[in-house]
Amino acid sequence: MAAAGISSTQVDEIMTTVVICCGAGGVGKTTVSAAMAMKMACEGYRVAVLTVDPARRLADSLGLEHLGNEPRPVLFQQDCQPHSPSRDSQIDGPAGRMDALMLDPGSTFDSVIRQVASSAETRDRILANRYYKYYSTKMVGSYEYGAMLRLHALLASGDYDALVLDTPPTRHAIDFLTTPHRMARVLDKQVVQVLSMAGSKSGFSSMLESNSAVLRVLDRFLGNRTIQDIGNFITAFEDIFEPLRERTIQLRDLLHADDTHLVLVTTPDSSTHKESRDFHQLIREQGIPFWGFIANRCATAPNFSEKLPLRLFPDEPPQSVDRESYREILEGVRRAPRHFARLASNQKAALDLLRSSVGSQERIWTVPAFGHEIHDIARLRAMSKHLPGYLEFQ
Repeated sequence: MAAAGISSTQVDEIMTTVVICCGAGGVGKTTVSAAMAMKMACEGYRVAVLTVDPARRLADSLGLEHLGNEPRPVLFQQDCQPHSPSRDSQIDGPAGRMDALMLDPGSTFDSVIRQVASSAETRDRILANRYYKYYSTKMVGSYEYGAMLRLHALLASGDYDALVLDTPPTRHAIDFLTTPHRMARVLDKQVVQVLSMAGSKSGFSSMLESNSAVLRVLDRFLGNRTIQDIGNFITAFEDIFEPLRERTIQLRDLLHADDTHLVLVTTPDSSTHKESRDFHQLIREQGIPFWGFIANRCATAPNFSEKLPLRLFPDEPPQSVDRESYREILEGVRRAPRHFARLASNQKAALDLLRSSVGSQERIWTVPAFGHEIHDIARLRAMSKHLPGYLEFQ
């Protein structure tokens, strides 16, 4: 069974745009990801939106009961508004569509093992290994690494012009973005060689005889059998470590490629800006291409006078409302435009301060606040009009 994947040269040649949406919890990152992918699909591009957040927010945003590890078509270009921009005539392929999927790390690992195992016997031995079953679903880092492998598979398929990733909240997104670097160290050839020695009794004995204090402590607390079982796990993986290591290096390179863009979703509320600034600095240090900020749920200053809303109300209150309460209602309506104008001004000042703290060259794309939850295609489409499209990332 030949090892499947893409070479480093092929990574450079594939022109799929990758947009990674990060941000603190509660800023609407999942909804922004789905709406942005929708806009690209309506422009005529083939797009997949993938969530690596174990919560069901992406399915909820799309009004779906369930999303799985395989791409599910949720929108085609013909479903978009008639005035949607047409597909760029220079790009070949089918008309725009939007697929969605939610990461299942276990299924992703199984698929990779089937691709890279050198034989059916090796494949079956690995898939049946109890340590593999644990690692692929519960081990620290397995979720993030599974997500990167799923991204690799989507990219290698050549089915998409753009991939939009919705990541977990910022602190977990950092784990996601640094996974290829950490896994490359874990898959180092010397590390694998030392661990695989424990797979045989003679190898384990020689390791203990080498006066390794660490191994003696492990033997005392875990026991000979457990350490040898771990060694057998490593040995079973020995012939696929190199393909996995190569794939990991490709993913590390992908995060730094020109076609990869990191978007930081925030709000105009200054309380979220410190986390945004810290994450922005980390991204710069990692050398990952940063596209800009999307400030979600921004107040919009009204463009009408305070008197206009009052014209919508009758002079006399309804029978069910007393005059004093009605007067207070009208006073609140009269003050509302002034309140929203002040709120919009304060939010603009906060965003200007964010821009000055991270660099005036950074983009800040603003999305207005909607007075309702966004959990269906129609409302996502309305939101998508305020988001960057495919060409903004070129």
